[in-house]
Order: sequence, then C-alpha cells, then structure tokens
Amino acid sequence: MLLGHPEVKVAQVTSETCAGQFVHFVHPNLRGRTGLRFESLSGLRPCDLLFLALPHGKAMARIEEFAGAAERIVDLSADFRVRTPAD
Repeated sequence: MLLGHPEVKVAQVTSETCAGQFVHFVHPNLRGRTGLRFESLSGLRPCDLLFLALPHGKAMARIEEFAGAAERIVDLSADFRVRTPAD
C-alpha cells in the first residue's frame, strides 16, 4: 500500500531470512512496482518513519536500537499495545 502512496518513499525493507533477495521474488504481486531488495536488520539505515513487524517480544528487546534509526516508529506486533481505551 505504501508503494503507491504519493507522499511516501519506501527506501528499505528488511528480512533476516530473505536478505539479499528482491522483494518481488518473495511477493510476486509487487513485480514491476519496486526494485528493492531485502536487507538484514543490521543494515538498517536512518529513516523518517519505521514500521516494525517482528515476532512477539523482539521489538521491545531492541527498541532503543530502532529508536536510534527513526524518530517515529509504528510497531505492528503486540509489544507496545495500549491496555485501555483511555490510553
């Protein structure tokens, strides 16, 4: 979805198991939409906004590292979920 957004530039995509492979090899529906290759997390470069989709507990364990790469982080795992509607 972000690849088609007019105000977003997807600059990097990470995967430990797919590092080095083109994104469209893993997700054929993206063929012709991006020439990005997966990189390992160790190669994460600074960015404006970082989306995390790591297994449970992994984002929380490395949040300081990720905070050094991006000012804003959206965590899609359950690590930082709010507990009540008021939060």
